[in-house]
Amino acid sequence: ALLTRTGSELKDLTERMNCVSTKMGMEISAAKSKLLVVGHSPETIEEQVEVSGEPLEQVRQFKYLGCMIQENGKSTAEVKIRVAMAKAAMCKLSPLWRSRKVRFRTKLLLVNSIVMSVVLYGCEAWTHNEEIEKKIKALEMWCYRRLLGVKWIDRRTNDSVRQQVEEAAGGSQRSLLEIAKTRKLRWFGHTTRHPEDLPLAYTIMHGRVDGKYRRGRPRRSWLDDVKRWTGTSVLEASRAALDRMEWRRLTHCASTDHDGL
Repeated sequence: ALLTRTGSELKDLTERMNCVSTKMGMEISAAKSKLLVVGHSPETIEEQVEVSGEPLEQVRQFKYLGCMIQENGKSTAEVKIRVAMAKAAMCKLSPLWRSRKVRFRTKLLLVNSIVMSVVLYGCEAWTHNEEIEKKIKALEMWCYRRLLGVKWIDRRTNDSVRQQVEEAAGGSQRSLLEIAKTRKLRWFGHTTRHPEDLPLAYTIMHGRVDGKYRRGRPRRSWLDDVKRWTGTSVLEASRAALDRMEWRRLTHCASTDHDGL
C-alpha cells in the first residue's frame, strides 16, 4: 500500500515503485491495484495515476489484507462483513452444535477458536460506535443461543442465556466486546512502547494532520475510544502505556467497566 497526501505525490511514488519493480523483474498488476481517497469528503484524484501505461481505477471501498477499508474511514461495513462471515462459519457446523456426543465445554472452545476469531480479525483497527457494539453483542448471544438450542420463542433473556453458558462452562466468560476492547488497548500500548519498531503505525496513531476542523460535531476517531474507555487523555494514556504492568491493569479495568458509550 502507498500512502500520500496528494494525487501528485501518489503519481510520482507509483511511477518510482513501478520502475524499481521492473528492474527487479516484478510486475505490478494494474487490474488489481486501486485508488482510494479517505477523508470527510473524498474527491476524485485529478492526476491520472498509471501503471505501465494503464490507468488505475478509483474506488469507494477496497479490501486490503482481508479488511474492508471505506473512503469515509468508518468501520461499520467491515464489522457487518465480519459478523456475516462468523454466522456462516457457525451455520456450517450446525450438526456439531446439535450433537449430544460432544461436551458443551468442547463446543464452546470450538466457537471461540473457529467463529469468534473470524469476527475479531483486525478488530484493533475498528473505531467503535453504538451500532458496532450492538452488532458484536448480538452476534455473541446468537452464537450462545444456537449452542444451547434456545429459540426466540422461548422468550429467554440474554442474562439468563449467559448465566447458563457460564454454569455449563464452569466459570465466567469474557464477552466478545470486552475481548475486542482489550485487543485494541493492547495494540495502543504496544505501539506506544515501541515507536522504533513500528514507525508508521506510531505516526498514524499519534501524528497530527494540518488543517482546520469542519463545522459541526467532530467525527469519532480511533483515539476517542482509548480516551473514553480509560477515562484519560491521550497524553496520560501514552504515559501509562510506557509501564507495561500499569497499562495491563488499566486495560483490564477499561475493557470490563465501560460497556456503554
